[in-house]
Amino acid sequence: AEVMFLGPTPYLSRADSPFPVDGSNPTFFLEDFEDGELNTPGIRQQDIFPPEFGGVFVGSVMSPGTFTDSVDADDGVIDGDGRGGHSFRSGIQLFIDTFPPRQQSLILFAFDESVLGFLPNAFGFVWTDGRENASLLLTVTTRSGTQLSTPIFEVGDAVRDGTTNDDRFVAITTMEGIASARIVSGYTGTSPSSDFIEVDHVQYGVLVPEARTRASAIVGVLVSAFFHFLKARRSTDETKAIC
Repeated sequence: AEVMFLGPTPYLSRADSPFPVDGSNPTFFLEDFEDGELNTPGIRQQDIFPPEFGGVFVGSVMSPGTFTDSVDADDGVIDGDGRGGHSFRSGIQLFIDTFPPRQQSLILFAFDESVLGFLPNAFGFVWTDGRENASLLLTVTTRSGTQLSTPIFEVGDAVRDGTTNDDRFVAITTMEGIASARIVSGYTGTSPSSDFIEVDHVQYGVLVPEARTRASAIVGVLVSAFFHFLKARRSTDETKAIC
């Protein structure tokens, strides 16, 4: 499909990803933040304001601790506890003056084609923590400037101390390259501004069709061409017979 939305699906380790994050695809990357940085090739935080206004980054890496919610397996064991790994936390919360009012946290990533040699055609991440019953929306901007958004999902439970049963994977794939991605999570209310969100296992790259899929497509074209040939041959023979 030209555009596909994936998720939200439970996610406890990289084995739960539908993408080739096992190293089998050299054009696909997984950032798990376990070295304490956002430094996989060709991805960076995107400023919320242009550089001429000073630039504001809206996220930072969380080290292991009481308020960290990493993907479960990142600490070496799947045990329902994500406090022993690293995650990426939003660093700004917006107050939306509506009735009733809403709070929104956001994280923005951009991709560098000059580093990667391409723009990814797939992007996904794991939502690991945030407000109970929060809304979650992923929007990507393509090479041409087109914006593609997932449906609005509801995520999150009442526990904020690193539990992983509410972790959810969300992704978008598109035939056109992805220039940037925006993750927005919000809720209705006026609670304290400490309700930031955390994400982990950011993954992106080029999905290459399987050889079997390509072969099937080629066979389909050849079969279609063969039947068109038979039809044309039959039509020619019938014309000759009439003449």
